[in-house]
Amino acid sequence: SDTSASTATNNNNGQYSGAVPIIPLCASCSLQLRSSKHNFSSRLEPERWKTALALMYGLCVSWLTAFTMTIVHDRVPDMDKYPPLPDIILDNVPHISWAFEMSEITGMTLLMIWLVVLTFHKHRFILARRFFS
Repeated sequence: SDTSASTATNNNNGQYSGAVPIIPLCASCSLQLRSSKHNFSSRLEPERWKTALALMYGLCVSWLTAFTMTIVHDRVPDMDKYPPLPDIILDNVPHISWAFEMSEITGMTLLMIWLVVLTFHKHRFILARRFFS
């Protein structure tokens, strides 16, 4: 009988070890399942060139979005001839005068927290790359 497939195993002293059973799916998988460092990297490289590429991508997308918004803003039709569509939510919610300022403060607070995390994190280039892409 295979002792590794049992749920309750005894160690040399006859005590319960509580080990999780290893039931291989096939004979070739057995060694991979028993490996403790399977799929773990010993060291994560910063790969600064990928971060720079992701930064360039983020800047290009931001520029393209701003450019598109400028073009669309200049081509808005006459408001008297083509009135805007009704907004069901905003028409039924009272105006909150401080809401826009609060959203700006919240955004700046989140940016400051992100910069602190990015400054002190061990893998800051990986985090920055994921942020920009």
